[in-house]
Amino acid sequence: MKKNFFKEAWWRTLLPPLFLIILGLYLSYTNILVRVDRFIYDYISTWSTRAPAEDIVIIAIDSDSLLHYGQWPWPREIHADLIDKITIGGAKAIGFDIIMSEPDRSDKKNDILLAQAIKRSDKVVLPVFAEHNANGNGLHLTKPISILAEAASGIGHVDFELDADGIVRRTYLKGGIGHPDWSAFALVIQQTSTNNVNANEPPSATYVNTGNWVRTEEVLLSFAGKPGHFKQISCLETHFQPLFLESHFSCLVLKSTLTCWTH
Repeated sequence: MKKNFFKEAWWRTLLPPLFLIILGLYLSYTNILVRVDRFIYDYISTWSTRAPAEDIVIIAIDSDSLLHYGQWPWPREIHADLIDKITIGGAKAIGFDIIMSEPDRSDKKNDILLAQAIKRSDKVVLPVFAEHNANGNGLHLTKPISILAEAASGIGHVDFELDADGIVRRTYLKGGIGHPDWSAFALVIQQTSTNNVNANEPPSATYVNTGNWVRTEEVLLSFAGKPGHFKQISCLETHFQPLFLESHFSCLVLKSTLTCWTH
């Protein structure tokens, strides 16, 4: 009787789909396919290493700069002088990737000097980001102080997505608390360099404000190479004279080695 049961055609027809269901559940539970996808993406990214964009220069707040100017944070008159010199040099956009959400500790007059330099440049983009409230419930947006935010030509979010293995492979062009009001920092820099007046145009979709961080327009990052691939100079090099740039340079990113932002 048992032998005849296993010879029944209907039972044999169930084996392939049953096997596929079990295999699918196993792959889904173990995230093997996700890991395979990441491996393929990383391999392709490594294999397709290309020359870095010539119109991007990273001005780093490095150890030499800290030795010269002193411990962090610096008085903001230093940043004002730096922006003036970069602007004189012909930069088409300056991504100032440092959060200044509180007044200058050394002298509040320095905030006025920095705001004036940002206004004169008309090419400076400042960052915003979301962080948890002190009680751990909900989020709030950390922005530059108003005098700096009002002087900036654009403001962009610096949110990014970390995969389970700790690597950033994607970002979102729009984001915000409850509604994706803010364009990505890098996107605003690019739009500023091309004089795109729609740089901060809000998304047309309707969202329910839940108080959570909302992301839209996901894009995968196409890495040009390993860290240090883009041209980088020390902030100290601009101390003595303006940073004169060739006409094809359109974007500079001021990067702190204390809070690195590399893409």
